[in-house]
Amino acid sequence: MNTADTLMEEIALAFQGVKLEDGIGVHEAECIDDYYKPNDEIYIHWRGQDERDDWRKVLSSFFKEEDDNEWLSSRWCFMDDQGRRFILPCFLIDVVKRYPADRYSLRGPFFFLEDEKRSQFLNILSPMQMDVLVKTIEQLLAWATELDNTWDIECLNKCLETIACGRR
Repeated sequence: MNTADTLMEEIALAFQGVKLEDGIGVHEAECIDDYYKPNDEIYIHWRGQDERDDWRKVLSSFFKEEDDNEWLSSRWCFMDDQGRRFILPCFLIDVVKRYPADRYSLRGPFFFLEDEKRSQFLNILSPMQMDVLVKTIEQLLAWATELDNTWDIECLNKCLETIACGRR
């Protein structure tokens, strides 16, 4: 088994059993982004479409080439901490699969991880989830270093700094 496959298995194990609960999911976040109100019929409908129990269902159906740029740049911003924790394993597995072939796959959560104020959702991650997040970032950093990809190296180092500050 190669490094990426092993890492994806570790991600899946660390986030096993994580549920969205009453958090803001992907579809609800899109409604918020589109300025719908919680009592709007369309908001209620799409909130009801959010997967709440198994993030793997989101992984298998959500990441479509034509959709991912829009989602990663906007929906992540409108999710709450529970929603971000629920979708984080999908993002991590997706980026491990795509990188470095799609170097633009470093979006979404990584922009949040660069900023201490916006990375507060990390506080609800378990120690095992934090460990696998750090391990994923370190592996991405190793791949970026092999490619001498300055922007990704800078981004990933900043993510590690933010996480280290939060762990103190």
